Order: sequence, then C-alpha cells, then structure tokens
Amino acid sequence: MVVRVWHLGVVVLFALLLVGYYVTHASSPSASGGDAALNAEANVRMLTPTVESYNVDNTPGNKKDPNTSHSDSGYTGMTMAILRSKYDSALPAAGEWVSPTDPGFPAGVVKVTPSKTTYCVVAMVDTTYAWKLGPSGVVKSSTTPSDVCAS
Repeated sequence: MVVRVWHLGVVVLFALLLVGYYVTHASSPSASGGDAALNAEANVRMLTPTVESYNVDNTPGNKKDPNTSHSDSGYTGMTMAILRSKYDSALPAAGEWVSPTDPGFPAGVVKVTPSKTTYCVVAMVDTTYAWKLGPSGVVKSSTTPSDVCAS
C-alpha cells in the first residue's frame, strides 16, 4: 500500500512538472513562432561581434585586412558577403544587412554606409526591423522602414 501511494505521488508530481513546463514554454515567443521584434533584435546582437571583429582587422598594413582596400580602416568597406566569407560562413544570405550595397537592402530604410567610425546593422523578421547604429548605439526595433538607422 505504501509503495502504491508513493508511486502515485511520483506520477502526480511528474504530471505537474510537465504541465508547468508546457504552460511556461507555450507562451514564450520562441515556442509560439516568436515575437518578430525580439527575434530581429537577437539577430542584430548576434551579428554585432562579427562587425566588431571586422573593425579590429580592417586597419592599414594588417595582414588580416578583410577587404581589398589596404588603406582604409574601421567599418569602411564592410558588407555581409565579406563578413560571411572571412568571419562566419553561417551568417544568413538574406534578412540581415550591414551596408546599403548588400543584396536585398530594404527600400525606405535610411542608408548608412559603413565608415571609419560608424555602421548600422539591420535585421528583418516578418515585417519587423531591428537595428543598431553603432558602435555605441542600442538595439532598436520598428515596423516602419524610415525609422531604421535614423537614430
């Protein structure tokens, strides 16, 4: 009798744990298909270290200079193609941009050409944009293209 009560208690506890798990995760953005703003912001945050690696390597005379110009510095000349080929081949081929010259750059988005001191990383999930006007900016999101990289 004691074994059956103990067994029943374990089964009930396990069932409660499963219900609690499914309730908390079913309402989370990632499990339900996601909150586009959170996902786009996460994409920008994941791309930012790669952008900063480019900045460090893109200096005159550096043997690791990632672009074809060995006289520029900072973020100048940065494109998604260079970031993908020199730093992270797993970067997506679409939906993220670091230069207005990147293929598929969204219409209506403020065009910030990477320079010695600034850049704008843009990611799009569904109809929501996220961006970071860097290097010191914060990640922001909007569904209005003209907001992107404007501040």
